[in-house]
Amino acid sequence: MSPLAVLLALAGYLFGGVPFGVLLTRVKGVNLFQVGSGNIGATNVVRAVGFKWGLMTWLADTLKGMTLVLVARLLGQPEAVWASTGIATVVGHCFSPYLHLRGGKGIATSLGVLLAFDWRVGCIAFALWIVVMVGCRIVSVASLAAAVTLLPLVLFLHDTPTGIVLAGALTSISVIRHKENIERLLRGEEKPFGDKSRAEQEVGARAVSGMETDDPPPPVA
Repeated sequence: MSPLAVLLALAGYLFGGVPFGVLLTRVKGVNLFQVGSGNIGATNVVRAVGFKWGLMTWLADTLKGMTLVLVARLLGQPEAVWASTGIATVVGHCFSPYLHLRGGKGIATSLGVLLAFDWRVGCIAFALWIVVMVGCRIVSVASLAAAVTLLPLVLFLHDTPTGIVLAGALTSISVIRHKENIERLLRGEEKPFGDKSRAEQEVGARAVSGMETDDPPPPVA
C-alpha cells in the first residue's frame, strides 16, 4: 500500500471511532452506557433521549462512513484504497480508540461506506433494511438481513474483486458485532424496537435525571 493509502486508512479508523451517540447524549446529560443495551448507536440513543437525537446520531454515523471514502475517490486513489479506507472507518466505529475499543455495531457507518463506494448497493441494502424493519420491528434482524445480502448485491451490481472483499468484510463485522443479538434471537428473547422492560425504563429515567453517576462512561479524547 502507498503511504497515502495507509494515511487514509488511519484517518478512517480515527474518524470512524468518534462516538457521536455518546457525544450527543452527553448534551442531554445522559450516560448512554447506562441506558438500554448500553450500545452507542442510534437505536440506543432513541431509547435514551428520543427519536430526534437518534436520527442525528444515525446521520452522523452514516456521514462519517462516507467522508473518507469520498476523500479517497476525490484524490484519485484506486478502488482498493476506497475499500480499505471504508473498512478501517467501520472498524473504528466498532472498536473506538476513544472508548477503550468499545463501540457500536457499524450498520449506519457501513451504509455510509457503501453509499460512497457504490450508491446503488447502499440504496438497495438500506431499502431492504427498511422493508424488514417495518415487517418485524426488530433492528438486529433488519441489520443482519441487509448485511447478508451485500455479497449478492455486489456480485450483481459491482462485480470486482475489491467490491467482493468490501462486502465480505462488512458482512463479517456486522455478524460478529451482532453475536449477542443472534443468541437472543435463537432464544426468542430479542425485543421489537420500542418495547422496553420496566427495568430498562427505570434505568433510562434515572440516567436522564442525572441520578446514576456512579459509573461514568469511558473518556472520550
